Amino acid sequence: MRPCMWIACTWLTALALCVPVAALASPPTIFAAASLQPALDQMARDGMLGSPAAKRVYASSSALARQIENGAPADLFISADERWMDDAAQHGAIVPSTRVNLLGNALVLIASNASQARLDFSHGAAPWLADLGNDGRLAIALPDTVPAGIYAKQSLTKLGFWDALEPRMAMARDVRAALNLVVLGQCPLGIVYRSDAVSEPRVRVVATFPADSHKPIVYPAALVKGHDDDASRALLAVLQSQRAQAVFRHWGFTLLAH
Repeated sequence: MRPCMWIACTWLTALALCVPVAALASPPTIFAAASLQPALDQMARDGMLGSPAAKRVYASSSALARQIENGAPADLFISADERWMDDAAQHGAIVPSTRVNLLGNALVLIASNASQARLDFSHGAAPWLADLGNDGRLAIALPDTVPAGIYAKQSLTKLGFWDALEPRMAMARDVRAALNLVVLGQCPLGIVYRSDAVSEPRVRVVATFPADSHKPIVYPAALVKGHDDDASRALLAVLQSQRAQAVFRHWGFTLLAH
């Protein structure tokens, strides 16, 4: 080995030995319901999720729960409903003692800002169908597996709208995908969370679904089994802090009393 190369290698080895172990450790990974993306991304930008920031994986709660149950490398799971956290618990995939109900939300009907839609729940589904026109569709998340879609189906069924509107639905993989169908003009109406509407200036809320028309919207969080360590616990604590709660409130979430 040439002397200069030997010196360079020796210097790099010495430098590596001086780096603290904590700095070499990978940041925790959060598997979070898609609707949480605007809030968690802001926290990452603001340095609230550590440096480097915790990794974030967004998808429907059902998809994330199944991935975690199959051994996906998540440290923290945040679901958009209790059903999929319960499912993860039944599969022994979370640490039950760390589970906490983190947030709430509301369900809303949205349209683009250019839309003239003025709809409510007092005249049945006929006005909704009229606003959809001949070819328009109502965007919702998958109603059998994705929390936002499950809540939407519960509400539309209780209100007596489901049977009339189901043939006119565009079903999306998660609530953010349903939002984008309205943003891109592919659907004139959509059902999403209030937080999704808050995060997207190109849509407006046409109506808010009655809270008693669906099960309470609850976002539980828990550490994933095998990942109960100081870094993950610290991250969960940050998400319950007053600073994080202010960010969640800004993005349209409801804070739950613990």
